Amino acid sequence: PAMKAILVNSGQQGLLPAFKTIRETRPDILTIAGTNDDPALMNEMVDISLGTDWIRRGVTIPTKAHEMGAKTFVHYSFPTHMASQTVSGRRDKMKETVEALGMTWVEELTPDPQTGNGTAAMLQFLREDIPRKVEQYGTDLNIFGSNCPMYDVILDEAFKEKFIVAEQCCPTPTQAYPTVLNLEITPEDLGNYD
Repeated sequence: PAMKAILVNSGQQGLLPAFKTIRETRPDILTIAGTNDDPALMNEMVDISLGTDWIRRGVTIPTKAHEMGAKTFVHYSFPTHMASQTVSGRRDKMKETVEALGMTWVEELTPDPQTGNGTAAMLQFLREDIPRKVEQYGTDLNIFGSNCPMYDVILDEAFKEKFIVAEQCCPTPTQAYPTVLNLEITPEDLGNYD
């Protein structure tokens, strides 16, 4: 009874049923969320919905890749991820933008980490396939993966093979770079992105 607000900041999807229950049982609670759920549905279920414009990133990422010299844009994903309206919408916008900029669009499905095999098969596929893409298209290609764990391999291969990674699926310098470059982030540097 003392609860006045619920604030959720999560990169995961699937929180809509919880917010629906809150709205039905305690409409007096202020709900604020930053999630990856469908923005239109979030706007119906929460009082304040904050989020990245994931679909617009389907324009900004290929545009940045083009500015960096990419002639080919490789998009890696997997079936359960592409079932998300937001992820597939971003992919569609990426393809449209890549083609409008005169680049070559390449779409590749990896083993699906959400169907029981975990990320190992997906990461092994990337480790083997990325060098083939570089051999086929050269280093003036941008590689994009729709899933955060992909970037441990994508960035590691980028440093070896010298292709372009304009931006990761989630725009943050702390995604995969510290692991791949073996960087230790001290407590006083935590959050100091510059």
